[in-house]
Parts: sequence; structure tokens; C-alpha cells
Amino acid sequence: MAKTILFVCTGNSCRSVMAEGFFQKMLQEGGKKDIELRSAGTAAPEGMKPPREVEEVMREEGADISGHQASSLRKDLIEKADLILVMEKRHRSRVLEICPEASQKMFLLKEFSPDPDERFLDIPDPIGKPLETYQKIFQEIKACLQELMKKVDWYLAKELPRG
Repeated sequence: MAKTILFVCTGNSCRSVMAEGFFQKMLQEGGKKDIELRSAGTAAPEGMKPPREVEEVMREEGADISGHQASSLRKDLIEKADLILVMEKRHRSRVLEICPEASQKMFLLKEFSPDPDERFLDIPDPIGKPLETYQKIFQEIKACLQELMKKVDWYLAKELPRG
């Protein structure tokens, strides 16, 4: 049975989209077919497309997000997820408001940072900033995803509470 990872940010148009899109590419390159990825936003305008800057950064990285449309964080998404990765502490709080039982399967994405001093920091929202900011934020996300990839089987093999 496939496992599900849910990435959460605010608008589901920048950070969670970049994380989902690039991690999908990493999984494909790693031959992992048993992991489904989803993303959602705590304040997402349903159906919104990612900003041009996100599309450009993902194109540079060889990840296709052309079909992405923003979706709102819902209880069913949280319950279905085996692992939830949030970009900010306030996203964690929102997930727990919706589904308190999710605490054991949720982490800040930065907890996977290769730099131990960054492990409890938020990943800032680049919305409305110049392309260089999106590229910088993506590099932060990418570094965390590379560390996550080394441990993903372990995290998904754990019997974390669902829903």
C-alpha cells in the first residue's frame, strides 16, 4: 500500500508546491513508486496556479508543476497522510486545530535541515518577492528534502498514528 506525504504551507502556491514538485522528481529518480505526495495550504485560494517565479525555479530544477492548482488543508488530507511536513510553526498549529491526532506524524520541514542550528526555524514565504528570493527559499527546501530522502523509508515504516 502506498504511503502519503503531505506538504503544508500558507497558500499552496510556493513552498509546498516546490517541496512536492522537487520531492516527486527525487522519488522518481530514486525508483520509489510507493509514495504519494500531496500539498495543501492553510489559507489556499482553491484552484490558484503557482506564481511565475515558482514555475521558473521548478523548470530550472527539472521538476514539472504545470498542472498544480492550490488546494485547502482539509481533515481528510491530514488523516490520509502518513507524514506531514509543514513550512512554519503556525502551519503545525493549524493542522493540530483541524486534527489533534496528527501531532506524532508531523514535522517542520526544517527539522531535516543538514544544519543543526536551523532545525527549528521556519522556511519563510517568498510570495511577492524577487526571483532570487524564490531561488534561495528553494535551496533551503532542497537541502531539507535531500536529508529527508535519506530517512524517508524509516519515517514511513514507523507506525505513526493516522488521523
